[in-house]
Amino acid sequence: MVKSMNMILGTYTRLFAIISCVLAILHSARASGDHGHDHDHGSEKSCRDLAADKGWTIDCNDVTEVNTAFAYLTDNAVACKTAASFEWAGIFDVSGADSQTWTMAKKDGSYADPSMKVVLFSTTSATEAKMHDLEADANTLIEGTTCQRIDDGDTMNGITATGKCFVWHVDDSKEVSSFSIDTTGITGLAAYTAHSPYEFEGDAHYLKDSSGADVEHVAEETSPGPSDDCKHNYWLMQMHHDHCPHDALDESIEKGLHDFEEFYTDCTIDRLYDPSKDDCPSVSCSNVNVDLADAVTTLTSSNCKTDCSSTTCKDTFQRILMAHDTCEESQLPTDLENGLHDFEDACENHICNTVSASSKVFSWKLISAVAGSAFFLLL
Repeated sequence: MVKSMNMILGTYTRLFAIISCVLAILHSARASGDHGHDHDHGSEKSCRDLAADKGWTIDCNDVTEVNTAFAYLTDNAVACKTAASFEWAGIFDVSGADSQTWTMAKKDGSYADPSMKVVLFSTTSATEAKMHDLEADANTLIEGTTCQRIDDGDTMNGITATGKCFVWHVDDSKEVSSFSIDTTGITGLAAYTAHSPYEFEGDAHYLKDSSGADVEHVAEETSPGPSDDCKHNYWLMQMHHDHCPHDALDESIEKGLHDFEEFYTDCTIDRLYDPSKDDCPSVSCSNVNVDLADAVTTLTSSNCKTDCSSTTCKDTFQRILMAHDTCEESQLPTDLENGLHDFEDACENHICNTVSASSKVFSWKLISAVAGSAFFLLL
């Protein structure tokens, strides 16, 4: 009897563990935005995680903060539409060695570029905050005309807290070009490069100390773009734009977002699911630039802004909505994003769901099942 009970308990324990793993996978997939309305599906952070980190509330019924965010972006449009002149930034703890060697290697038989601008700073601490603090100065230096030429095998000296710009030139006769950095007395080294170092990374890590050991970054950032204030206001606006019903936001915000999005990496979030609406028709994102090339023209010529009741208006509008929510921004016809918002009011009755409810229901049922198993085991 005891043996039988132990076997039953063991079976439920294993079942509980399996279901917990499935739940974890589902949660991870949803957090990464696998089913989300997302203009940049390579984004690393879900909007919900970002909101939790920043203490924001995604509230479609109160968009006061969204209006404030849009006002900030428009008031600071020049700064918030300015991309950084460097493509990559990283900061390193180099306190243990007097010199570092940075390499650029050929990949597939050639260098990604024959030269690269680099700005280097010495710092008293190697932290992510310090890396961000120096971005504006790095941008100024890398855009300047006084960058020192450095050839393969040369050494860079005089790295200071005010920064110094260099132009590294590779030796095309070699598979790998090397550039030495004198870090005597330096604790932290902040680097801002015109290309990502991974474009030139071969079999070996791109940065090593004098002993030949890999030097890993303490923090890094790719395509940093505008300031953190601009990013935060953009993300707050974007997550509401992508999640909330179209009439939750003013039309100026619905359209205004698209004036800024090329300078930012979007977070990922589902459009709010409405069980009273139909699912949108499927679209092929790989062909959408061709399939929907004339979609906005079709809506206009069919007078859908005045009367969206026809089958042509409904089908075209719903396909645009599905593509807008699920395809990469680079895949969409240039007029489609703003065109969608021009017809949302007239075609409001045809707004459809671009995500299904099945994943939400399935997750809830699994949670219930797990809770039931846990309760049984506790008994």
